[in-house]
Amino acid sequence: MGVGSWLGFGRPAGGGPTALASAVGRPGRPADAAARRARDAFRARRRAARWAATARLARWLIPAAVAAGAAAVLWFSPVFAVRAGDIEVSGLGGWIDRGQVSEALAKDVGVPLIRLDLNETERRLTALAPVKRARVTRAWPTGLNVVLEARQPAAAVPEGESYLLLDAEAHPVAQVDQPPEGLPVIAVPVTDGNRRTVESVLAVAAALPEWLVARVATIGADTEDTVTMTLTDGVQVLWGDSSLTALKAAAVEILLKEPAVQSIDVTAPEFPVVR
Repeated sequence: MGVGSWLGFGRPAGGGPTALASAVGRPGRPADAAARRARDAFRARRRAARWAATARLARWLIPAAVAAGAAAVLWFSPVFAVRAGDIEVSGLGGWIDRGQVSEALAKDVGVPLIRLDLNETERRLTALAPVKRARVTRAWPTGLNVVLEARQPAAAVPEGESYLLLDAEAHPVAQVDQPPEGLPVIAVPVTDGNRRTVESVLAVAAALPEWLVARVATIGADTEDTVTMTLTDGVQVLWGDSSLTALKAAAVEILLKEPAVQSIDVTAPEFPVVR
């Protein structure tokens, strides 16, 4: 036996260095394959995650794009603009002039419905003297629903050769040549200095029962607590303030049946006085 064999460096049975390399490489093959499989699986999961994220983004982007497109159409397109023929107005008549209402609404025609400022439209309508309230709503796709509430005249005030009709809040309703039949005429000038007196007179006039309104020729006052009336037959009625309207009217109705009545004082309706 040589020295190499004795030291363990002899050629082993079954081959030389090639066999040794083969023997060393053989145990690593299963580990490499497992690593590759792991890498492939990881890459596959990453691809799947990217596709899932893309799908989720698409599911969000597509509806958002559709909504944005629809909003753009509503906001800018004349297809959904207000059309004059699609505007419905209720509450016309009386002192509300159809022409004035149409003129006020004309500014909204051609404006995309979604961009319309309904509050501005309502302000424009209530700026008309006879309109007390206005409510405007959208009627898709191209219309408006308009509901108007008219002011009701409570009395007429002489103004030069014409008459100004006022409601119970002293708001002007209309200018006319002659006061409407059955509407009392106020014998008090309407000025800033006597506004409270005028408002008191108007409150009384607005609260009178119809049968008494028909018999009132003029109504006036020196102060807010001294309202007086002249009836069509010349009878004077001292009314007082604007309280207890029903009780005062009932007393006047009874006392008018007295013969040769010239004046009735119902400032204290529990103790009326007739002369």
